[in-house]
Amino acid sequence: MAWYFFVHSLKMLIRNLPTAVRILLPLICVDTLGLLIFGANYLALFDLDFQGHELLELRLFVEVLWLGAASWVGISWCRFVYLQELPSVFPQFHGRLILSYFTKSVLIIIMSFVAALPVIVLTMLLSLYTEVAEEIMLFLILVPVFWVSYRLSVIYVSVALEEQTTFRSAWRKTRAISSAILGGTGVLSCLYVVEDMLFENLFVVSGLPGAAIDTLLNWVLSMIGLSLMATIYGATLDKDG
Repeated sequence: MAWYFFVHSLKMLIRNLPTAVRILLPLICVDTLGLLIFGANYLALFDLDFQGHELLELRLFVEVLWLGAASWVGISWCRFVYLQELPSVFPQFHGRLILSYFTKSVLIIIMSFVAALPVIVLTMLLSLYTEVAEEIMLFLILVPVFWVSYRLSVIYVSVALEEQTTFRSAWRKTRAISSAILGGTGVLSCLYVVEDMLFENLFVVSGLPGAAIDTLLNWVLSMIGLSLMATIYGATLDKDG
């Protein structure tokens, strides 16, 4: 079932690729502006080990702007999938829903990292005493973080569809398919690791072209993640029905 989740999500994206590109436009605009202003240093603003303390306010502004654009995209994709709401040039702007999606995103990100903290700590300790590849460490951290966030992802779709769903209810609804979600997020984690490996270890592309390619890949992975989220929501409807 895990592989079905992933394949279904991929097919959904490919089948609706022109619409997906239009829905992705807010994020494309933010990232393109960031690349034009900051050049190759743009992606460094999102690194956890970013050292530019004097640019802390700027980094926070960029991250909030990016998450706001991502929330716009998330709302629009869910409404397209379940309400057939088509974008024009840009997707429709639902300010109230986007704000709710944004705040839920912040909470779920925090909850996911807190819930996965034991695994993160164990992984860090493992790296201190053994020779563990960075890619393996990244995978071990991403899987639990993604698993928790996708267990709660029903909330995102509920916000987009103007439904009321609590965190407890979202966790309960995905309990029966938790192993399938684990498999699906495992595949997604692998893709993120491969993307990181390709452009940091194998194809060392420096400067703005490398940052642009990395950004393009992140757009693709973001849309796959949103499609997986919509698929999980559909599966919970089947379970409830």
